[in-house]
Amino acid sequence: MSASPDPDLRDVFHLLYDDDDEDEAWGDFGSDGDGDGALDVDAVEADIEPDASTKYTRKRFRALIDDLFLPYSQSSKRQRIYTPPIQPVSILTPILSTSSLPLATSSAVYAPFSPYALLARLQTYTPASFPSSLSATKLARNGWICSGRETLSCGACGSSWSVKGVDEIDNEKIRLEVARRLGESANTRHRQGCAWKVRDTPDDVGPRISTLLHPMISSSLAPLAERIQHECLSEGPSLRWKSPLTDKQLARLVVRLDAYVDADESDSPTPLSHLSTSHSSPTSISRLSTTSITNLSAALALFAWYPYHSKTSTPLQIDRSVPPKRTEIVQCRICQRRVGLWAFKGDVKREMDVCAEHLAWCPVRQEGWWETAGLLKENKVEWSGGQWISLSDKLEKKSWRRL
Repeated sequence: MSASPDPDLRDVFHLLYDDDDEDEAWGDFGSDGDGDGALDVDAVEADIEPDASTKYTRKRFRALIDDLFLPYSQSSKRQRIYTPPIQPVSILTPILSTSSLPLATSSAVYAPFSPYALLARLQTYTPASFPSSLSATKLARNGWICSGRETLSCGACGSSWSVKGVDEIDNEKIRLEVARRLGESANTRHRQGCAWKVRDTPDDVGPRISTLLHPMISSSLAPLAERIQHECLSEGPSLRWKSPLTDKQLARLVVRLDAYVDADESDSPTPLSHLSTSHSSPTSISRLSTTSITNLSAALALFAWYPYHSKTSTPLQIDRSVPPKRTEIVQCRICQRRVGLWAFKGDVKREMDVCAEHLAWCPVRQEGWWETAGLLKENKVEWSGGQWISLSDKLEKKSWRRL
């Protein structure tokens, strides 16, 4: 006599596992028939310990999961549950003074690790529209742009707030404390769910702006200093100026930039003096090879000042195929600050500080960055052309050495 399953248990089984195969398996188990109702030990063992080819190991499980996220291919029969979008590979390379600037990045885009996106936000902060007591760098790193006079807004969540009246506080101690508290509350002013509340721009992204747009190499600074000398400093009274560089640092910079210009002219298949242009003038391109770089032009080039022309097709770029044009305005390639050189010429007592004239947030204005520039460092190892020194007159014999 065989035991029959409980009816209630059978109904529960049908609700949970309503499948024909399982019903047949349940009906055969424990029912009257030719068999004795014993379990197939080999089948149970195969279910518990499958073959090595079908066994799910941890390595195989991870491989199958990763395979589901791979891009879909026509040759694969497995269905992908996610197809990642194809994104172009972005390689950040330094942009020389003779190269054009990249297309401007939108200041509203959320790109916390992009130096160009951070620069686009920083360039919205101007002295005429933003209080000087607040830190533009800290606010821009947190995703804020200056959308109006003393007004900050976020391009990601659309939140905005006003900082009006901060510079009007007479008490300096109170003004600095108010500015500090406003800066600390910048992250909390984003709307709920804004990406800038989770991740802002790291501190090391800011210095990369000057590394990309103004590299400290001779191939970038030498053409810039040469063009500054001819377009801004070749005529008129002398300019009163100062810089944080020492006399030795300036001397090394001038020597190395001059050496690059001389080497570039000797390697050029067509000297500049033989180039013919339809716009020949006393300051034409043929004169670029006759005047050496001065301390002032080298300092202006080192601190990212470019000759500014209001009507030019390539702003803030040195195009060596275009004849030089006279100008008395220089502009920073990074903060876009413009300075009229006539304000520092003649009998005036005012001096142009090539570093302090930049906007407060400009990376070029940060203290001490030039100390790491290779063009200003002294060469510690110099070969004087002496005789070679013999370290050993006899080669030491080794068992593994063939003589």
